[in-house]
Amino acid sequence: MPTPWVEDAFQYKEIKDLSGSSILKTSDVSSFLARDSARTVVAGPKGSGKTLLIKFKRKSLENLGYKLLPENQLLDVAPGKPLAFDDGQLDYIRQHKEFWSILWQIAICIAVIKAHNINENERFDSPLRYILENPYLKTPFQIFANLLHSTPQLFFASMQDFNAIALPIFATVHAQTAVFIDNIDEFFDQHLEHKGRHTIHGQMIHDFWHHAQIGLLLAVRSLSAQNPHVKIFTSIRIEAYNTCKEQLVDLANLKPYILFLRFDKDDLRRIFEQNISIERASQLVEPKSENLLARLFGSDNLHIRHTYTGRLEPIFDYVLRHTRGRPRDLMTLGSHVAHVPAEMRNTQTIRDAVNEAAAELGQTFLVESRPHYRWFDEDILFNLIKSNVISNEQVRKLVRHYDESCPNEYRHSDSPGDAALGDLYECGLIGLPMPRPTTPGMLQHLESVYDISGNATKRANYLPDAKYYLIHPILGSYLLRSGAPVRDSVDSLNIINPLSDWIEDDGMRYVLQADVCDYTRIMENPTLKEAFRKSFEGIISRARDGIAYWEPVGGDGFLLADRSGYLVMRAAAQIAKEMRNSIFNAELRFGMDYGLLRIEEDIETGEKVLSNDIPLQRSRRLQEASAPGQLLLPSYALTALQSYEIDLPIQQVD
Repeated sequence: MPTPWVEDAFQYKEIKDLSGSSILKTSDVSSFLARDSARTVVAGPKGSGKTLLIKFKRKSLENLGYKLLPENQLLDVAPGKPLAFDDGQLDYIRQHKEFWSILWQIAICIAVIKAHNINENERFDSPLRYILENPYLKTPFQIFANLLHSTPQLFFASMQDFNAIALPIFATVHAQTAVFIDNIDEFFDQHLEHKGRHTIHGQMIHDFWHHAQIGLLLAVRSLSAQNPHVKIFTSIRIEAYNTCKEQLVDLANLKPYILFLRFDKDDLRRIFEQNISIERASQLVEPKSENLLARLFGSDNLHIRHTYTGRLEPIFDYVLRHTRGRPRDLMTLGSHVAHVPAEMRNTQTIRDAVNEAAAELGQTFLVESRPHYRWFDEDILFNLIKSNVISNEQVRKLVRHYDESCPNEYRHSDSPGDAALGDLYECGLIGLPMPRPTTPGMLQHLESVYDISGNATKRANYLPDAKYYLIHPILGSYLLRSGAPVRDSVDSLNIINPLSDWIEDDGMRYVLQADVCDYTRIMENPTLKEAFRKSFEGIISRARDGIAYWEPVGGDGFLLADRSGYLVMRAAAQIAKEMRNSIFNAELRFGMDYGLLRIEEDIETGEKVLSNDIPLQRSRRLQEASAPGQLLLPSYALTALQSYEIDLPIQQVD
């Protein structure tokens, strides 16, 4: 039986392992899998399914008369890690612009010659003759790794033999041959470290990570032109391509060889639903439902209410915005949900599972992205982020505080705080509202994982100027799990979701005032009187999560103000319930207004003040006119509240 939620294609080690699995066949993927496809290089971010797709390509060529390399495994992968380079090798590699392409061409040619048992060994000098006669060096990656640390003299000798002997022999191979190479990025991972010398692997050159992959792309095109009977299937990271593409003079001729692996929302939903369809019945809430999402989440959970805006989201929208839009992310998230016992799967447990998975994805993505940028001190920076939407003024304060606290090892510029936020913007973990390209309004822009670059020195990496900055949900979830104060002031108007509409604050606020009925009775009881203030303040404090402004009023009342009517009503209902069930057995009466009200905050002290008395006066008069357990509000406020689709006992007055 197929296994759902497979996060790493490494699990598929043999062709038979793929027999019960499927891959989403978009038009581009189908084109790649076609027998006569010219595309042989898959470019995409980590976690996008590059390895799985190449394995399916190999499966499609089984039993079609191809000589497949490697012979005893699906893909030729990195044989360990490269050894240290000395100064002479570093200088030679950096000066020799075609080094990586030629090295890959040599390795692939020799591997193909050996696979077809073409015995011309005596024509070669060392080191290629040594490789041809070594029975343990068979695959391109093994040969590549062996030649990588040749001295400049030996590399030049190998290049001579390649041009004079190996390439002409390679061109005579008429048998259909397919070579499968993967894992180049992981082979050179240590070259992404921003240190002069690695403790094990010697000197590090950041560009090697990029150029080794682009060199393979160039080798594929060159060898394909020499011999169309030999197909070379491989993968490269999109960050390497995006970084180097401006330097590729032959870019137009390279693109026909590349499949840029990319999935839109519909593609990702189909991938997610495919995995639900192969999930065991015992792991599903409604195994027989025709709606695949209902099978996993339950019909009652196909929409989930946002904790702070109060808006209802379709469940897949909620799931998808807690990922970076990669298939592997959905596998992580689906696995977390499936591990919640089916009988316990409800809105809260689903929310907890999604947030935990998103925190894991956030942590993983930070680790993946860190080597591409100059980066920052996470402990300091993240403890300064107190909301999922940050104003320009708040960002300036954050940058000042970070610059003052930043350790020397992270001081890569005059303003390490700007650079740090720029890094987060470049890798898509911080975004900003941008004008729609063709219609009025604003969209939430967060850099797509399919478009990010991997060059730490190409740009200044400063954050673009904007009115607001947005924290990606996976970063927000990671910050919450890490104990950062990101939920201190969560935006109650916008759900942060790439390419969603940005709702500009129109200044309208819901203002609710309440007081305790029969307060005299409580004050006349010495026991209740002594306990009241502390208990009442505790009840209000527990209920005001997300509320932009609150303050006590008199000895027995409070005021709440926020853009989200849902948050205000939720807090009012919770406070009323707790007071009713407390030792005070007290009812509250409520008055609400909806109108223009600015909540102004001192950036340095955090102190907040209200700027308009009219909504305060109206809500106060309505509160004084209401009865125990009753909320009075004007009709226009009721109409505004109805957009939240909430059901609370209220009475309308004109």
